[in-house]
Amino acid sequence: MVSRAKLRPIELCPNGHHYNATQYGDTCPVCGAKLDEDSRKTQEELEKELTLESEEWVCAWLVCISGLNKGRSYVIRSGKNPIGRDISMSIRVLGDPNIEPKNHGIIIYESKKMEATLLPGDSKGLVYVEGDVIFKPTTLTSFDEIQIGDSVFRYVAFCGERFSWGKSSEDEE
Repeated sequence: MVSRAKLRPIELCPNGHHYNATQYGDTCPVCGAKLDEDSRKTQEELEKELTLESEEWVCAWLVCISGLNKGRSYVIRSGKNPIGRDISMSIRVLGDPNIEPKNHGIIIYESKKMEATLLPGDSKGLVYVEGDVIFKPTTLTSFDEIQIGDSVFRYVAFCGERFSWGKSSEDEE
């Protein structure tokens, strides 16, 4: 019997593409890069790399509806989600020079209450909800309009009354 670790149906090429090695061998069908023996990963290593921790699961999104990033969505995860242009921000909005690099605003998703709260950041930039500037924590509801810099977003909740990441029979699989 062949162990599962020896069967490597999914490979990760040097350029980050996942592909079926049983079908394509050592050549990535996306970019043509060849795998060397050192870059091959076992199935267990790939599964561990692809598995998200619970605090990384999506709870909501910000969807840009106006501005340079129109149509782009930004994932909101449990905990603090600082908003800005800097690479260290959880919600990184590029291309809008009127969004501060760091902490223009912060969305906190509290998973026990399944509730999102928007806070003004500690930068000089203002944050608006439904056209009103916010100066204190503001609870968000689905489809609230948020303006940060010259960009306008809609907040879209995923977790709520109809779904949550809490323990269920699906989690046991």
